Amino acid sequence: MTKPKKPTITLDEMTTEIASVITGFELVQDFVLDGDVEQAKLIYKQTLEQAKRFGWRLAASAVEPCYVQCFDPNC
Repeated sequence: MTKPKKPTITLDEMTTEIASVITGFELVQDFVLDGDVEQAKLIYKQTLEQAKRFGWRLAASAVEPCYVQCFDPNC
């Protein structure tokens, strides 16, 4: 019996997801600075959940060292 293949995640996907989480936390900061604490709390909660899901996905995946979409060596 063979082991099931571990899901993979590319460096492109990692970069995109990390950038999205960072953007979410920057947005929280913007709302706090503007005085809209309730909206900041909502976005913080959503961004934290997104970060957790990404962390679980990353922990369960093999990283595929490939920058296909972001880097084209033929340019």
